Amino acid sequence: MVTSPVQPLHDSLQAELSLVERFLVALQAEAQALAQPDQDTALTAGTHEKQLCLELLQQAGQAREAALVQLGHTPDHDGLRAATQSPPTLRALADTLLQRAALARELNQANGRLIEAHLQHVHNSLNTLHGLHQGSALYDASGRARSLSPQGTRITAG
Repeated sequence: MVTSPVQPLHDSLQAELSLVERFLVALQAEAQALAQPDQDTALTAGTHEKQLCLELLQQAGQAREAALVQLGHTPDHDGLRAATQSPPTLRALADTLLQRAALARELNQANGRLIEAHLQHVHNSLNTLHGLHQGSALYDASGRARSLSPQGTRITAG
């Protein structure tokens, strides 16, 4: 069986597209976990899946770059465009990969904005609880409530 010179590039693009799709699923799960309170377990699992996908995507990208160089093209976007000009199926695969990767980038950025908003909310809540805006802490470093009454003067109800 004789293989086409572009077969390694086709295979690497197909593998990369599968990984981008897997990454998109992980990003969608992350977005759902971020949208609901108390989803720490789902968020942790999603983070591990995202990290694994990123590592595999890096490897797949290296395989794509090697295939491009083997075909005599530069290992970049221009090289990919040049290498995928002739076979229409290869062009369609590359276009789909680029579109799905752009979607993944947008979803990852949106999740990043959600995380930033959550962090800002937690930061503001901690500042309020620690009384940083008023100069007197309501809670000590261990989380115990501090007495708000002056030393020696106790106010009791009832």
